[in-house]
Amino acid sequence: MAPRNQIVETFRKYLGVRWVHMGRDRRHGLDCGGVIAVVCQDLKIPYSDYVGWYSPQADGESLMRIMQENFREIDESEVQPGSMIVCGVRGLTKPGEERTIPHHLFIVTETEPEWKILHASNKPSHMRVVEHPLPKSTRGMISGAFDFYQAE
Repeated sequence: MAPRNQIVETFRKYLGVRWVHMGRDRRHGLDCGGVIAVVCQDLKIPYSDYVGWYSPQADGESLMRIMQENFREIDESEVQPGSMIVCGVRGLTKPGEERTIPHHLFIVTETEPEWKILHASNKPSHMRVVEHPLPKSTRGMISGAFDFYQAE
């Protein structure tokens, strides 16, 4: 398995690549799952990606299942550079029942002095793979944390 610094640097190779829904290559563009898929390919890490079409409004259960099938789930306190985070959006699952619905993937590139993240962002001001500090409001929306098996 690759050392954590190599994992982070491999993710950083994709900074600036444009955001495209369901994108899976540098030339056409990437989405948040696509960044993870191409890095797994670069590092020769087995990864079972989504098959077929998926909605821009992510199916939280499917997203979590894909991550659980491919990576080791960890506690948020165990996050290190190279760890992957699933964050959510607030939504109603039933009338009157609001919860965080898993929706987006990002990679933690730094943890000190604060978390920095890398992700394919579809915000109109970004529309590309970006790296920036994790907004404090997002920290409360984390649905799960994952690591590559045997990350060093």
